[in-house]
Amino acid sequence: MNTQQKLTKHLITYIFSNLGIVTGSLWGTAGITEDIFKTSKVIKIQYDDDIFQFPIYAAQCNVGEDKINVLALKIDDEDYTEFALVFRMNENPIFGLKQLVESDDPGTFVISNGENWINAGMYEKLVFCAGLEKITDQGIGWSPGNLDLFKFLLQIIEM
Repeated sequence: MNTQQKLTKHLITYIFSNLGIVTGSLWGTAGITEDIFKTSKVIKIQYDDDIFQFPIYAAQCNVGEDKINVLALKIDDEDYTEFALVFRMNENPIFGLKQLVESDDPGTFVISNGENWINAGMYEKLVFCAGLEKITDQGIGWSPGNLDLFKFLLQIIEM
């Protein structure tokens, strides 16, 4: 990986950890991965002859006049862990992120206007992280969210 790809991988990891989408002992105990945010929706994936189900998490919060919606997914087995996320504030563009944790792949960091996905430039990635940092510093009070962004999460998973 080149320097920009390494930075992208670290930024995605940073975003996931700030939102409580992390590997290890914190999974399910912090952020939007708590059971209260687990929806009835699942993603089904077939490995060989077995079908596995992975839950979708949905959370929302208000920061001043702004409303943030997040959907997240964790796919894991003995061999790997993959996270996917869509994030939207108000009617602004949708951010989509995906990362295979045990991989040298930098991950996916894209933006959508609701129709097409484009790769986020480093400026957009850093602005997103700066905004998230500001929100995190104020304290995020999450409540259970909705599945309005579900079709976009599916698109991220398929990338």
